[in-house]
Amino acid sequence: MLRFRAVLGIFLIISACSSSSTGTSSVVTHAADTFCDQLLQCDQGQNATDRAMVSSAADCRARLETALRSDLSVQSFIDDGSVRVSDANLRACLDAIAAAPCVPSDRVPACRETFVGTLAAGLGCVADVQCVSGACSAAFGQCGSCLAPAAIGEACELLNDNCANSPSGAVRCEPNGVGGAGICVLQTTTYLSVTLGEGCSNQNNVRRYCLSPFYCDATDVCAARKVAGAACDPDFDECAFGTTCSTAGATPTCVAVVVATTAGEPCGDLASGAFARCDRSKRLYCDTTGNGGDVCALLAGDGSENSDCLVASDCKAHLVCILGDALDRPGTCETSGKAIATTCGSDLECASHYCAPPTVGGGQRACAAPPVCP
Repeated sequence: MLRFRAVLGIFLIISACSSSSTGTSSVVTHAADTFCDQLLQCDQGQNATDRAMVSSAADCRARLETALRSDLSVQSFIDDGSVRVSDANLRACLDAIAAAPCVPSDRVPACRETFVGTLAAGLGCVADVQCVSGACSAAFGQCGSCLAPAAIGEACELLNDNCANSPSGAVRCEPNGVGGAGICVLQTTTYLSVTLGEGCSNQNNVRRYCLSPFYCDATDVCAARKVAGAACDPDFDECAFGTTCSTAGATPTCVAVVVATTAGEPCGDLASGAFARCDRSKRLYCDTTGNGGDVCALLAGDGSENSDCLVASDCKAHLVCILGDALDRPGTCETSGKAIATTCGSDLECASHYCAPPTVGGGQRACAAPPVCP
């Protein structure tokens, strides 16, 4: 579920933010509900793999909540006061997406203001999110300075995109054709939900999404999804829910998605024509690294430190899952409170919430105090 974490990046810190007045449990649940509704309601064109990996809306929500509760991505900035969380904007963001589930979150003004930077132009920073303008000149975790915000129509920096948000929509720094300079432009795309038989072409700044259970076919019309056994185009998300487009045979075909429940069972494309995913509730994952074909394997360990994991729920309390990709390469359960100078692979492992990059010339990353920039 790699895209789960990418799409919902704006929500990932909420569970770790003790200063937030909104109930942590309700916010995380609402965030998971919102994204899973979008996954199952909207033809986004590239969601077939994500849907094949969950058995139901409830399964989707349970797995996503685990990911949301385990990520501490900008906690150190909240701790030092350079970032604050806006409960009001978060709620407005989630409500807006619930009302129009096919609209990307980065096009909803409130979603772009969930994290609010407090550092003015010229002050030291290491990340965009710390700055009032949303743009920091830093690169590779080194100190930089906050850029001044630029309004619609004003000059901007293409590399850092210091355009100020607008209540009218997303604003982006785009080339203006003069010596590589940029100008802030309001993105005017309109998002519409359409249904069976209606056109779903994207033109004239209008983006159309077919609502479940329909998809946008090759003729740009919302059509009924194809059932198991029907020929399919792998470039279109056109198979019915509970099936996926398999390219294992001579002709791409919609095949049923089945759940393998025992270690050693084959996973992925099966000789029977179905597609098997491993039952995550039984700590199984699809191991694609062996020479005998893809098979379900049991995560090593019991959830203690250094045990294998795919998501945080595979680990015991107070441990986090590091470097797992939730598909076929397990990570390891690690403590989330490592001391300064302890080797680390992710900010999540450090009590300081900052795993410093290796020094010039190589070496390992280590937990450190977050950089203080002048």
